[in-house]
Amino acid sequence: MIYDSIKVLPMLFRKSRIIVYIQKASIELFGPAVDGSERYDFEKDTFKNLEVKNIPALRESIIIFLARTSIRKQEAILVLGKDLLFEQTVPYTTHDQVKEQANKFLNSIKLPPEKVANEMLSNGKEVYLFATNKEIYEVVAEAFASVGWDIKSVIPITLLDIENEEVTTQSVQKLLKDEKLVKVGDLLEKNPVDLTFTPMPQVEKEEESNKEEESTKKEKKKEAETNTQEEDKKEEEVRASRLSKNKGPLLEAGNFLPEKDKRKGYFKFLIIAFLIGILIGIPIFVGYRFYQKGIRLRGDDVKKEEAATLSPTLVPSPTQAPSIAKKDLKIQVQNGTGVPGQAKKVQGALATEGYSNIDAQNADDTNTSTTQLQVSENVSASDRAAIQKALKSILGKVTIDDLPSSSSYDVVIITGQ
Repeated sequence: MIYDSIKVLPMLFRKSRIIVYIQKASIELFGPAVDGSERYDFEKDTFKNLEVKNIPALRESIIIFLARTSIRKQEAILVLGKDLLFEQTVPYTTHDQVKEQANKFLNSIKLPPEKVANEMLSNGKEVYLFATNKEIYEVVAEAFASVGWDIKSVIPITLLDIENEEVTTQSVQKLLKDEKLVKVGDLLEKNPVDLTFTPMPQVEKEEESNKEEESTKKEKKKEAETNTQEEDKKEEEVRASRLSKNKGPLLEAGNFLPEKDKRKGYFKFLIIAFLIGILIGIPIFVGYRFYQKGIRLRGDDVKKEEAATLSPTLVPSPTQAPSIAKKDLKIQVQNGTGVPGQAKKVQGALATEGYSNIDAQNADDTNTSTTQLQVSENVSASDRAAIQKALKSILGKVTIDDLPSSSSYDVVIITGQ
């Protein structure tokens, strides 16, 4: 399922990392440990012309925000919003022309040079230039580090290749799986900017390498064609020599066929032999299988007749475990889709049915397609039916299965899409 909003970010990331998305107006945390997102709105005019008005106050507000969340300290990737970036795209023509465009772009930024962090990426056709005030991500990284977090990378959201600042599941998954792209666009890897052009990949060298490779392929192809022609010529000479020594009836009898014709004859013989083997083998195999089946059926009949002559043995009926009262049932609800608040919604629906001992949390797998209901043998038939009915009214299709005896709960629910 694809969402067209930044709110879908919590479904996208590996368990070991949190995404910190920062814009002029707010900072948000997304990850598998977050049900929905954790957001903090900055004070008005925190940033002015991409400069931080009060660095200590910003750092302190972020530390307080982290202290109020329930997320444990871990690794994180800092993503800069478009409103915190200077950007420009120029065509890749020559190295000198790109260098000139890059210098114009950097000189147009109204920030002290020592505060500017920039990067340039190229696909061989265009060059993407972006820059920002490094004080912004440095103060955020310092605030996170002061409470034990580790900011691994700082990248612009433009790398997601999206329009109108709308993030989709596919674009974010593509970015985070492409470790090389994250590393190339990481501002933490760069040295302080001195407004000089950072050399781009040498596209000209790649083109020369491609030309040399193409030339080598052509030479090899030409050499192979020449060798083939020489072999054909030698074969014709051998054939002519044989014809000159063996004329008349010997030639008509086919004693001196060309080598190519002989090879074709061998291949035809092998194909015909293979087909004949299949035609003979299939009936034999089918008949053997029917014969074996007949022996098994006769054996089963004999066993049934012998079993019929035996005196019946009384088998004690299993003792049914006592049912647990509704108020004492321990129920766990796991959010298996990553949809914010889904587990709490199920918790509320079960509470209206009289179930009070309910825990809600996120599932390890957030791509569950069908809601799963797992119950222990101690749950009564009436409780099973009531819980299944409540789930169907909210989530649609529900599958029911036995709960492993090792579980500490009586009922486990994993929500689906």
